[in-house]
Amino acid sequence: MPIRPVSLARSPKEKVADAERYESGPGPEEMDDYHYGLTLHLTFAELQKLGFADGRLESGMKVSFTGMGEITATESERVNGMSKRSARLQVQQLGIEPVEDKKSPASLIYGETS
Repeated sequence: MPIRPVSLARSPKEKVADAERYESGPGPEEMDDYHYGLTLHLTFAELQKLGFADGRLESGMKVSFTGMGEITATESERVNGMSKRSARLQVQQLGIEPVEDKKSPASLIYGETS
């Protein structure tokens, strides 16, 4: 069975809760949708291995990727009687390919709608 992607974006409610934890810092409207821990940084060496060292990947470009990794650490703690778990994943194999922007016939004729 194929793996079904799940959005990991923070909801507005989660952003408000995150902002309330700190006395100073960005407000919910200034926070990124995705937590910094969800970012993968690929160096030139990794991009070479993936076949993308030629500059074909640009900021804002959508890509599809699959990978394999290993859980290197797990943690469990109890907060207010509730068990909270976390895991650290080391990405060990990765494949990336650009996703073509598939425009509908209507958007080609009438343009994009916001």
